[in-house]
Amino acid sequence: MCSIFGCLNYNNYLSSKEFIKSNNSMINRGPDYSEVKEYIIEDKILRFGFNRLSILDLSDNGNQPMLSSCQRYALIFNGEIYNHLELRKDEKLLNNTWKGTSDSETLINLFQHYDLEKILNKLEGMFAFAVFDIKEKKLFLARDRSG
Repeated sequence: MCSIFGCLNYNNYLSSKEFIKSNNSMINRGPDYSEVKEYIIEDKILRFGFNRLSILDLSDNGNQPMLSSCQRYALIFNGEIYNHLELRKDEKLLNNTWKGTSDSETLINLFQHYDLEKILNKLEGMFAFAVFDIKEKKLFLARDRSG
């Protein structure tokens, strides 16, 4: 199981060094790849941390945090979307250029066409994720219905 970690930081309460240390403390949950990204939101810093355990897409194309193909949405995701290959056949995604075969890439690109509620109704699986809309400066947090 991967690990996802995030922090919306006010007044630099948690330094970048401390955030990286915290993310690294979970590296045993995902030894295949580790990354931290920062996004500036006015006077705040949003940090996403991720430790990857490769399951569906073993290539670097499944690494996270992941950006949508339009570069507007950033994602950290843990879990599995069972119907992600079906979702790639959605008429709004047919012209998408896929970099890999990960369910994470399927999920982040759905945000280019649908709102969160519609996306959650389409997903079958177990998951938790955070998506940051870079343009609108909005953060979305979600998990599957089972929790």
